[in-house]
Amino acid sequence: MEYQGTFEIPVDIEKAKTLLSNIEEIVKCLPNVEDYTIENGKAKIMFKANVSEAKIDYLSVIRSKVEIAIEEAKDYEYTYKVSGSVARAGFKGKLHVKLEKIDGKTRIIWDANFELGRLLRMLGKFIDVDVIVE
Repeated sequence: MEYQGTFEIPVDIEKAKTLLSNIEEIVKCLPNVEDYTIENGKAKIMFKANVSEAKIDYLSVIRSKVEIAIEEAKDYEYTYKVSGSVARAGFKGKLHVKLEKIDGKTRIIWDANFELGRLLRMLGKFIDVDVIVE
């Protein structure tokens, strides 16, 4: 699955660069984090997401384990390696982030490409994965 997007944040590009080069600071900005550890530059994160909007009687919360590491950092571009599991189904992929300076703010242009496990593809028939990502 491929995702992409652009948004602006009201901080100077150098501050944004500092944040994106620090894996622990990145984790602190992520939603739905239940717990995390940082070891050897890699974040191991436990997420808890509410999926009750999917209207499946027996499923209202999904937990996932995710590992994130900075694979490459060059100037104002970063590539992160991401892997993990949701409901015991694995996934892996890469997230690429590029920063652009605009009038004292920073534009973040990102794209992600993930391989979802077989179970997640099956769950996709019942749950809008895009809702979970948002």
